[in-house]
Amino acid sequence: PDQVLRIRQLAAAALGAIGRPEALPALGKLFEDSSDARIRVSAAKAILEIINAAPPPLPFTAVEKKGQ
Repeated sequence: PDQVLRIRQLAAAALGAIGRPEALPALGKLFEDSSDARIRVSAAKAILEIINAAPPPLPFTAVEKKGQ
């Protein structure tokens, strides 16, 4: 059981490090479904890592200039 828990923690951390937004639904499910606080913390950290790694949206003026 502890080994499975550790694997889930490492998997969540790996998904966060990879940073692909496609992993967010799986991480959200892991966060919601897990009763273990350590798993929930790992999933939450991974979610935040992915969200914070996303590039900021372009300012409206940059988009407007590009379209001219």
